[in-house]
Amino acid sequence: MRRWGLVLLAAVWLLGVTAMGADPKAPLKYSAAELELAEGLMKAMGMPKQFDDMITLMLDAQAKANPVMLPYRSVMEQFFRKHMSYEALKGDLAVIYAETFNAQELKELTALFSSPIGQKFVANSTELSRRGMELGQTRVQQNMAELIQMIQAEQKKQSAPAAQK
Repeated sequence: MRRWGLVLLAAVWLLGVTAMGADPKAPLKYSAAELELAEGLMKAMGMPKQFDDMITLMLDAQAKANPVMLPYRSVMEQFFRKHMSYEALKGDLAVIYAETFNAQELKELTALFSSPIGQKFVANSTELSRRGMELGQTRVQQNMAELIQMIQAEQKKQSAPAAQK
């Protein structure tokens, strides 16, 4: 079950933590044109496919790390595709992009991601993300003993004042 932390971390990463900032009930501060520019950028960035690929990647990693969850993969996939898909989040994500970039910047970024080098980046971004996640996971595993020692030292430090009372 401790692998659930990895899945939740990947889910937050998938959202880029950005989706937390949008309040769907807040008054609309951006024009339809600005939001359209933001959606155009997200499409040029390949977000619909990236979100789809990332959900699959997360589920594959979960199945590998925690095979006992395999019988629930379809339920987890249904949940993630309902609540974390590009379609489910694109409105809120468009607001976040409109908050971050002005109209001219959105146009320039869209041009970049529509260019050959931008499309090369988009085409390889899922693989780059996968490899980055694997690298991070490997590095943590290689240094797990150090983390455990650090946590144990902190536990002792925190429990020492309680023991003195």
